Amino acid sequence: MARPLRVLVVDDEPAILRTLRVCLAREGFVCETETDPREALRRIRTGPPVHIFLMDIVMPEMDGVALLRALREKGGLTQTIVMTAYSSLDRILDAYRLGALDYLVKPFESLDEVIEVIRAAERRYRRWQHAVARTLKGEGV
Repeated sequence: MARPLRVLVVDDEPAILRTLRVCLAREGFVCETETDPREALRRIRTGPPVHIFLMDIVMPEMDGVALLRALREKGGLTQTIVMTAYSSLDRILDAYRLGALDYLVKPFESLDEVIEVIRAAERRYRRWQHAVARTLKGEGV
């Protein structure tokens, strides 16, 4: 059985963090949360690997696009999903240009929608992980 993936959720709304922490843990993920984007960036740089990064675009301390830009500088296979309560097409497009793979609109239609998006990110991550492992073993892709 594959090891559970580590998900970091960054949002300035504690209620959303609590809900997602419980929901994702129930689905078998190791879920950590953070209200401060700068602290999230520190955790990403110094802590154990984050496989899936779920973040709000609009936060008071640091814009989510700036956080995503800093995350991209780190590199790695992190699957990034952005969330927004505002229909800011420009910010969503900026996030996509920086490597975000999907987005969710808050309030969520259902937690099933969130799980579906996270599961898709998990599948992408595992495919990349498998391809990298095969390449390192000299099997090609």
